[in-house]
Amino acid sequence: MDTVRDLLAEVFALQPQFTAENLPPMQRRGQLIRRTIPTWLRGEMAKFAPPGID
Repeated sequence: MDTVRDLLAEVFALQPQFTAENLPPMQRRGQLIRRTIPTWLRGEMAKFAPPGID
């Protein structure tokens, strides 16, 4: 599994290719920002939740 460092590094690597067009690099960047990183963060936050709280 990727670490958040790996995921953010990929976002930053894609950033110079930024365009408003929905090209594959921007699709990947969007996936990372909207889905992959939030999913990773939710999983990590769950590790710190007090018992009995979902």
